[in-house]
Amino acid sequence: MLAAFVLTAQLFVVAAIYSAYALVPPTHSDVVFHWDLDTAKGFERVMMDPGVRFSDSPVFVLRQGTTGSLNITLTSFEKQITVLVGSWKYGGIPPWNSGWSAGGGPYYRTLDGITYKFNPSNLTLTPGSHATVTMQITAAPDTEVRSYNLSVSLELTGINIEQVGYSTILTIVEGNPLTANTTNTTTSSGSVPQMLPRR
Repeated sequence: MLAAFVLTAQLFVVAAIYSAYALVPPTHSDVVFHWDLDTAKGFERVMMDPGVRFSDSPVFVLRQGTTGSLNITLTSFEKQITVLVGSWKYGGIPPWNSGWSAGGGPYYRTLDGITYKFNPSNLTLTPGSHATVTMQITAAPDTEVRSYNLSVSLELTGINIEQVGYSTILTIVEGNPLTANTTNTTTSSGSVPQMLPRR
């Protein structure tokens, strides 16, 4: 009798857990982030990280005192939910060479000598739609010559609010005002789409 009661209680608990999971919506938005590297302008070079096979981290090589730009495409595969995109940032955690940050926390910083702009800064992705944002990065003439691990960070509001980040390597090289600044795009497999992390 006691065994039957315990078994019934266990089945009830399992059913309650499954019911709770069924009532809780997924905690991610079904959106794909895509670096349009072929649209890059003003950089010395853009490429996927040559040091990591199948890397999804682009490398932007930019001369001191110049500006580079490229497009980012976001595509929603949501069926019913409209996703709002905003709060774009470009930065990381000093000393800039030990990993990436999604843009949260007290240690996240914008790199001295680097300014950036995202246009437009806010997007509305209706179900099944896509939109393009232009990212612009400017290096001051005195920006330190070296490589930096920086993240493009953004906020999605749809099913819930998500702060997500995409890793990049920004390499600053010595400025030369006599050199025409044209971008050389090198990729091993074209532009790389990135799924937003499922939490």
